[in-house]
Amino acid sequence: MACPLTSFGLINVSGRISSNQPREWLLSAIKGTNIPQTNIHGLRHTYITLAVQAGMDIKTLQAQVGHDDINTTLSVYASVTNEMRSKTADIFTSLINF
Repeated sequence: MACPLTSFGLINVSGRISSNQPREWLLSAIKGTNIPQTNIHGLRHTYITLAVQAGMDIKTLQAQVGHDDINTTLSVYASVTNEMRSKTADIFTSLINF
């Protein structure tokens, strides 16, 4: 008996989600919105950047995303946002305003 999800195109004949299915779901979800088109991997970059911005412990984040090397998490995936820059300026100002 065939898997019922196969008939909906969710799972291919080998019993796995087809490789382009997550991208199709994403594009379908953002269609007709003001959300810029991105890819699944772009969401990974966004998640990591927002997690760093929110103050998530870096080692916990590294483990969560499965990186062996913290440099991959920080150098490749995390970006500095305008909010982070602003917060840094505020922290510095508080340090010099005894």
